[in-house]
Amino acid sequence: MSEKGDKSRENIVDAAYALFKKKGFAATSINDLMAASGLKKGTIYFHFSGKEEIALLVLQRAREQLMEFLETVTTGATPADALENYFAGTIALHHSHEFIGGCIFGNAALEMADSNELLARFINQVFRDWTMKLRQIIAEGQGAGQVRDDLAADALAQQLVTATEGAIMLARLRKNDAPLRTCFDTFRALLALPQATNNIE
Repeated sequence: MSEKGDKSRENIVDAAYALFKKKGFAATSINDLMAASGLKKGTIYFHFSGKEEIALLVLQRAREQLMEFLETVTTGATPADALENYFAGTIALHHSHEFIGGCIFGNAALEMADSNELLARFINQVFRDWTMKLRQIIAEGQGAGQVRDDLAADALAQQLVTATEGAIMLARLRKNDAPLRTCFDTFRALLALPQATNNIE
């Protein structure tokens, strides 16, 4: 494919990413993609078979960004520090977006779960990967005596991802970080993290 063709594909995916996150998959029309990308319908269909193919590429890009984000923020001298940095990083990320759009995976899960098996499977795997990343840190924290060990790391990680998604939704609705802060304060207590590691300002 030519450099021009590659650029057109990127423009379409860029436009679709923003539109799907703001409007959702079903509400985004080809006309919306044409307007946002500046490309004609024929050009869009030359590069893609339809919205599903575009949506899958959007979700793949979003997954790469999520995994990169998790690798970046879940660092620290101790597992407890890594969890605190996850809390702080998540709040900072949604502040940077002014609480617009929420989580593309949460949005898409609600929309796709009953209507598109391919995309639903992909989204489900993203949540599994996210959960496994947090599970690893929680398990390390349990081994280091920094996280309570009377509850399974699997269950704690799954509930943390679930609660994070709910808090992101409410933060988007209310346009402030209070739901996220409440969520992470609650998990700080639930996980029994050392008080000294609390670094969210």
